Amino acid sequence: MKKFVKALGLMVMALCLGVALVACSSDVDGTYECKMGEGELTATITLELKDGDFTMTLPGTSGKQTGTYKVDGEKITLTAEGQSITGTVKDGKITISMDNQSLTFTKK
Repeated sequence: MKKFVKALGLMVMALCLGVALVACSSDVDGTYECKMGEGELTATITLELKDGDFTMTLPGTSGKQTGTYKVDGEKITLTAEGQSITGTVKDGKITISMDNQSLTFTKK
C-alpha cells in the first residue's frame, strides 16, 4: 500500500509540473509587434510565438523567418538556421539586443 501511495504522489507531482510548464509557455505564446521609425517611415516587425515555434515577419519583404524558441525564466532564446539570439520577456514585452540596437516587441 505504501508503494501505491508513493507512486500516486509521484504521478500527481509530475502532472502538476507538466501543467505548470504548459501554463508558462502559453503566457509567452501570442503575437508581438515592434514599431520602428516615425511618421511615414514607420515599419512594424511582427513576431508570432506558438508552442515553441516562432515566425517573424519583416516590413517590406514577402518572406518570413521561422525557427524555434525557448524560455528560461525571463530569458528567451530564438533560434533559426543554426543562429541564436537572446532577449528578455517581462510584462508582455520581449526585448532583444543585437547589432548595438535594442528591439522591444509588445504583445498584442
